[in-house]
Amino acid sequence: MDKISTIDDMNALAEELNRLQAKLLTDFYSVVQDFPSRKFYPGWLQQKSVANVQVSDKGKPVLQKILAPSKRFVVVLYDLETPDMNGLEFLNALRADADARQRTRVILLLGQKLPNEARDKLVQMGANAFVVKPIGAENLQEAFGRIGLKY
Repeated sequence: MDKISTIDDMNALAEELNRLQAKLLTDFYSVVQDFPSRKFYPGWLQQKSVANVQVSDKGKPVLQKILAPSKRFVVVLYDLETPDMNGLEFLNALRADADARQRTRVILLLGQKLPNEARDKLVQMGANAFVVKPIGAENLQEAFGRIGLKY
C-alpha cells in the first residue's frame, strides 16, 4: 500500500496483516493415507507461499508435536481412516488438552460422504471442517474458509 487515507485502506491493511500473521505463525500438518491427497495438499499450500508444511502418514507423531507447549497455531488435514490413530482417536486426544484444542483447527479428510448425524458428532468432538476425497483446490479453499483462513 502506498498510503492509508481511508477506513477502507485501514481495513485492507489490517486484513493483510492478519493474513500474513496466520501464514507465519501457523504450522500445517498433513496426515493423509492416499498418495494423491498426500501430494496435493503440500503443493497447494506451496502455491499459496506457505512453507511450514509437514507431511506424515501416522497420526501419533503429529499429535505429540501439537501437544508440545507452543504459541503457534496449527492447521491439520487429518484422514479419518489413519491406521495408527484414526480421526476419532485423534480428536479425543486433542480434546483432552485445552491449550492444543484452542490453537488447533482440524480439517477431516473423509473417504466417503458421511450422514449429517455423523458429521455433527465429529464437529462436537472438535472437527472444524471436512473435505471428501479426492481433494481438490476448490474444496480445500472452502474448508480453509470455514476455519477462518483465506488463501
